[in-house]
Amino acid sequence: MKLAASLLLSLSLIGTASLADTRAGYYYPDITTNEEFQIRLGEDAASSSNDTRIEFITDMASRQRERNYPPRITIFTKGHDARRLIIVAMDNEVFETLYRARAMLAELTSEARSTPLLRDRNMQTLVTFFDVLTMLGFKEVTLSDGKTWTHRIDFVERVSD
Repeated sequence: MKLAASLLLSLSLIGTASLADTRAGYYYPDITTNEEFQIRLGEDAASSSNDTRIEFITDMASRQRERNYPPRITIFTKGHDARRLIIVAMDNEVFETLYRARAMLAELTSEARSTPLLRDRNMQTLVTFFDVLTMLGFKEVTLSDGKTWTHRIDFVERVSD
């Protein structure tokens, strides 16, 4: 029963996400899957402005372009106060599956830890890229292969037991 209710909720979220996402069809295909990430760290959004988020993502994007090969992903912000992060694959292999996209997120964790923003805040030990993003006040991440699928992760407050 609980599984059925969870499945219905997930399916309704997918439909709602597609209808509400004005970027679908422009930056990426319609949202095909959706999940929630419970914020594990205290959200430090009060001290993270949209300028801070943009600076962080600009630094992350610059690191992609500085490599000896073309960028495999593009990473940028959208939305009110730059609280929505979008990551789109730039080739056919990097996000061939959602699992590969999640592996890229793990790689971005390492890159994020070396940015001046996190070094200056002594935050290099944050657990995941999502933890970094929630600390900066992001509300969601949208991942896409830029071709056939789009996956959105919404950051939600942890529900206490």
